[in-house]
Formats: sequence, C-alpha cells, structure tokens
Amino acid sequence: MRYINKISLFILVSLLLSACEKNDETPGVKTLDVEFPDDGGVILNGELQGASSIIEYGFYYSRDSLFSKYETEIISFNEKAGSGSFHAAINSGLEPDAVYFFKAYIYTNGSIMFGKTKAFLSTGNKPPEILQVIPEIAHIADTVEIFGKNFGRNNYFYYMQVNFSGARAQVLNYNDSLITCIIPEDCRTYRPQLKVTVFDKSDSASFQLYKPVIESFTPTGTFRDTITITGQHFDKVAVRNEVSIGSTIAAVISSSREKLKVLVPDNLNKSIARIKVTAQLQSTTSETPFKLKTPVISAVPECSFSDSEIELKGKFFNPVRYYNKVLIEDVESEIISVNTESIIIKVPYGPFPRGYAHVKIQVADTIVDSGLDFCIEDNWLMISNTLPFTFYGDVGTFTIGNTAYVISHPHEPLEDRQYLWKFNTQDYTWKKYSIPFDLMHTGICTTNGVKGYVYTATETDNFWEFDPLSDTWTQKADFPAVRRDEASAFSVNRDIYVGIGSDFYLSNDLALHDFYKYDPGLNIWTRISDLDPDSHWARTEASTFVIDNIAYLTCGARNTGMYDAWKYIYSTDKWIRIADFPDARHYTGSFVLNNKGYITNGSPVGDWESDECWEYDPVSNDWKSFYPIGHKRRYRGFAFSVNGKAFAGGGYGGANSGNTTWELYLLNK
Repeated sequence: MRYINKISLFILVSLLLSACEKNDETPGVKTLDVEFPDDGGVILNGELQGASSIIEYGFYYSRDSLFSKYETEIISFNEKAGSGSFHAAINSGLEPDAVYFFKAYIYTNGSIMFGKTKAFLSTGNKPPEILQVIPEIAHIADTVEIFGKNFGRNNYFYYMQVNFSGARAQVLNYNDSLITCIIPEDCRTYRPQLKVTVFDKSDSASFQLYKPVIESFTPTGTFRDTITITGQHFDKVAVRNEVSIGSTIAAVISSSREKLKVLVPDNLNKSIARIKVTAQLQSTTSETPFKLKTPVISAVPECSFSDSEIELKGKFFNPVRYYNKVLIEDVESEIISVNTESIIIKVPYGPFPRGYAHVKIQVADTIVDSGLDFCIEDNWLMISNTLPFTFYGDVGTFTIGNTAYVISHPHEPLEDRQYLWKFNTQDYTWKKYSIPFDLMHTGICTTNGVKGYVYTATETDNFWEFDPLSDTWTQKADFPAVRRDEASAFSVNRDIYVGIGSDFYLSNDLALHDFYKYDPGLNIWTRISDLDPDSHWARTEASTFVIDNIAYLTCGARNTGMYDAWKYIYSTDKWIRIADFPDARHYTGSFVLNNKGYITNGSPVGDWESDECWEYDPVSNDWKSFYPIGHKRRYRGFAFSVNGKAFAGGGYGGANSGNTTWELYLLNK
C-alpha cells in the first residue's frame, strides 16, 4: 500500500509539473528522463542544444520542487561543450521511495538557463562498500576510520549507522568515502562484525579488539594491599577492566593501557592463586600465582577463663571479622573484632582436656598453628562435650579404686538398654560393657569400694553385684521390700544400704521411709531404722555421700518444705538431722573430695534448673556455696570423684539452657 501511495504521489507531482511548466524547453538545455541501475542509485540525463559559450552545465536535484537553497544538491561539469547528451550518476544519499525533483542547467556568459523540472521516485542508493578499516585491531572506545564509497552525504546521520555486532557506534563525521567513528563501549564480542548501513543497504568487514597481556605484577600482599599489574592493552577506564585473583573479583582503583592497580579483596579465599585480567572482552591469566601473606600470631595471653574476651596479636589478619577463623583447642571461637594486627575473640567453653588452649588461625584456605598455648582458669573445666552416653537421671555412678563407672543409655535413639561405661582418668575415654539383666532407668547403684551394686527397680531378680577384676555380674538376694523407683543407696563399712523412693506404678507421691542393709559376705538383707517416718512426702533420687563411714543424705525433695538433710550412724542405727540444705531441691548429683561432701546442680522445687554446687563441711556442719558447674544450668546429671579429682556431667538444661547431656567437667581447683 505504501508503494502504491508513493507511485500515486509521483504521478500527481508529475501532472502538476506539466501544468505549471511552459511547453517549450529553455533554449540551450533539455532535461531528459532518468535511468535506474539494477543495483540502486539513479542516472540523471540531459541534453545540450548548441548554446554558445557554455562555461558550466549539470543538474540541480532536490526533495523540494522549488529547489530551495538548503535542500538542493548541484552536480556540475566544467569542460566546454556545445551540444549532445550528458549524464550524472547519483549512487548515494537517496532515500528509498522518496520523490526527487531535478532539472538540467547551463551557465553561459553570466546567465544560467534551466531545462524543464522533472521528478523521479527513488529506488534507493547503491549499497555502501567498505574498502579498508584503519586500524584493523583496536581497543574499546578507540577511534577508527572506515574508507569506502556510497556512504552518503554528511547530513544523513539519521540514515547512516555503523554497528559492531549490533552495538551502535558514535559517528564523529563522514562523507561519501570516509566514516570516522568510536568503537562502542557496549561492544559484545572481541571479534565484532563491523557493519555500515545506509538506509536499507549495508556492507560488513571483519574487526578485532586487542587481547590484554600480563607482563608482571606485585607477587605477594595481604588484604587491601594495592597490587600493580603491568602489561598491554588494558582498558583506560577502570570499570571496563575486571581483575580476579583465583575466582575472587578484585576492585580496580586505576587503569591505563599498560598498568592496572587493584586491591587485594577481603573475600579472597585462596592463598595461592593466579591473576586473571579481562579487558577488551578477552581474558588472560598470569603464568605465576599471586601469594597471600601468611597470617602470624605473635602473642596470646598467659591464662584466661572460658567465655572471656582475649586479644591475639600478630599480622596479616583479614580486616573483616567473618573471613577469619580462630581455633582454640580446635574449637572455633567467636570473633568480636579484628584488624590486620589484632583479633579480639571470646574463648569457647571447651572442651579443654589438657587445661590449656592451643591457638590456630585460618585465613583464606591457610590454617596456621601459632605454636602458642594459654591456660584455662575455669573452676570447672569442660574436658569433653562428646560423652558416648545420654545421662538423664539414669541409674547413676560408682567408683572402685581408681576407676569410675556410669550406667546410662547410649546416644542411639532406638537403643533402650542401659550399659556400663568405664572411665579412663588418663585420657578421659570410655569403654562400653553390656549389662546381662533387665534394668529400669529408675534403678540405683553404689559401691563399697571393692565391688559395685545395682538395684534394678524391677519386681524380681533386682539386685546384682559387679566384679571389676573380671568385669562380670552376679545375681544376689533380691531386695526384700516393696519394689520402688528412684531409691537412694550408699555404703558404710563395706555394707550396702538401699531405701526410701516411691512406687511410680502406684503413685508418684507414695512416701516410702524404709531402709535396708545388705551384707555382701552373707548375702542377706536386714531392715534398719526408717528415715524421717513422720514425713508425709515421698523423697526420690535423694543424693548421698559418705565421709569417715558416716552417710549423709539430702535433697530428693518433692515439695518446697523438704530442705532437710540427714546423717546415718551405722553403729547406733540412727538417722540424725544435720544443717538444712539451702533450699528444697531434687535431681541432684553428689561426690566427696578432701573429706567434704558436695551436691551438684539439680532443680529447686518450683524453680528452674541450677548450675550451683554446694559444699558440706561435717566438722562445722554447714553448707557453703561452691563454684558453679559449667556454662549452663542443668538437672538430673551425675557426679563422682576418683584419684583425688571431681567430675560432673550429663543432665539436661531444659528450654532455658539446652541439652547438656554430652558434657563432662573436671574440678580445676
């Protein structure tokens, strides 16, 4: 439809021209019809008709039928002529499907004469032709010159474009045979197809960008140091270069064709890595690697408590906190603040089985051993957080000679059986032994210093003896009284005592006050005096300890008024009340050290779990607050002493303190 409209317009214009022009040609020159070559352009034809003294002749052509000054192009010939045809080819600058007006003219003796004005409908230019590009290899934003023909007139910027594989170049100037342009910054390939388009016709030529070359660089550095890279064909605009060390991008702070300056990035994760430069849409990699300076720890404090802040001094640390890793006895510590020469950390809770903390640091992929230790001053030192069992109010512990034992469940969630765990006091490891009888978790154990004894809390077959020399169990006479849960046990003068507790099958509050003595030599049970028979409250999981053949019993409270404590004199078979415990508490542990008794952790009735430890002095008959245990409150843990050392562990901290069942602490005083 557009083509038909153009033809119609052309016919209308031609009719108007015929109506306006006189029938006679101007004497001396005649305008003839045009010719259209197959490959575009137009040939204007005219005829000289014998005028004398012709100085110049040619054609006027324009989009304006009035041939206004600014819209008209003139093609002129200066050679002398008298008659005959003449021609002019227009190969460029013609808009396709546009109507043009033209007329022949002659100039004689100061006067100009024209032939008739004619019109033609343009079929467009001849295709542009690229003959040479200088230079053939360049950089982004360089200026290039394109030599050729049929590029058109300089006022046709809108219709003429230069593209580098689709990225349009800025044209500075051009004429029919030369284009000067700038390689576009958004060029997409280092081998772009250079394309010149004039109206709807184009020609292409191959082109290439220089590849960057790395000749040398600063070989070592630390974070935020400036590295200088020298070479060739970098981009003069810093942001058009990309530099990476390994896979980590480095910030370019200045650039020229021969030099780049970059910062060692904070997030560099490789200590030895090659440098890659990307410029002119191409990458090159250094032949040798860049090396990150190895961090050095030169000073640590002499001693510290866990959960305390300390300063590590040195150099070449990463200035960003989370890009450093400090290992204290191979446990990752919290980093509070850091600069390149100092790191403030919080000492982890442990474990510290040696009582000392060895310091390492990791920066990027390098772990450096400082060779330095500092002592841990905690009153209770965490020596393990990987107990192989989950102690939560289980049967308990006993000590025979220099060996401690714990009866508890393993970690496996589907493993319901309890095992005997033997503790190695030298390396703090545990050895697991099977127990050849049924055992409820509400049972209890104790020792007379020679052998271990377990009351299973089952109806029958409920009392067993452990021989540490053969690691074997022997069934003994059943407990003679009603079955009970969470009883209490101790040993005085090599005899075993078991009593109190409650029968949870009947009622959690069933109060049992009876106590029984077992004679290992005779394998018989004898009832002794009841404990506090006037009390209406059950006492379960009460803690016991023995000093100088006197047994002490407290806690196991089930209401807020049960803060009483007792001692048992076996020679008179009497329970004697001693100084009250500081509160009504249950789910505690106990041990003896240096002729004093200790009650650990537990939970005051109606209150949260506790990290407290209380010391009882039988000479002064009083309770004193001792060093708190661990970093979390807990209850239903265990405690024992062996070889003059006290240990506490296991238990649970509930919603407030989290699971602590796998931790073991050593009294460090």
